[in-house]
Amino acid sequence: MSKPIVIGILPQDKIRQRALAIARGEHKPGPDEPKIWFTSMDSLAGALGGDSRALIRAIEAGRNSGPAKPAKEVFTRLASKYRTQAAGKRR
Repeated sequence: MSKPIVIGILPQDKIRQRALAIARGEHKPGPDEPKIWFTSMDSLAGALGGDSRALIRAIEAGRNSGPAKPAKEVFTRLASKYRTQAAGKRR
């Protein structure tokens, strides 16, 4: 059975302060502390949205069965989608 992933939610400035404290050696993360951080539940939900879940499943399938061709195909589709969205926001 795989180990659960611990996710943390903090404001961006707190994530940055924590990362800098770790880099300076002032804080050593414990084994139960989150390794993945988000700035809000909305950003977490976005990361776990439909297309992202498909990418995660494809990566996991590739990890278990050799070359991750499905992951590459999903990633290419997602990258194209996000480039299109970003271009729309710049207009």
